[in-house]
Amino acid sequence: MNCTNSTNIFLFGVMSDIASEIKASSIDQQQLMTFAYAFSITLMVAFAILSNILSIGTFYQAQIRTTTVGLYMIVYSCCSLFVVILLESRLTRLLNTFTYATSFILCNVLTGLTSIFTRICLWMVGFIA
Repeated sequence: MNCTNSTNIFLFGVMSDIASEIKASSIDQQQLMTFAYAFSITLMVAFAILSNILSIGTFYQAQIRTTTVGLYMIVYSCCSLFVVILLESRLTRLLNTFTYATSFILCNVLTGLTSIFTRICLWMVGFIA
């Protein structure tokens, strides 16, 4: 199952670009490229998760929670943490070892949820600014 069966250019994400680049490379390099992409994205996601957890801990302090912006920042950090976890789960689609139902969920449900929560986070940052 291909996740990029849409003709809308704005729906093509980084994961589909990575997958098409891996498939376009030679067979010898495909495994190495898959490992390199998976490792680098997982490393970035690990730093993002750590950063969001530390932010939640900071914004959860009593003095910061008393303000409206403090509450927004707690919700934003939780939402951002959820988005990062969803993005990492989309990375597992590169393995191509899933059944049709699992691929359908990864391609359609998680992609939609990731898009929705990313936009919610962007709107929250706009409200905070």
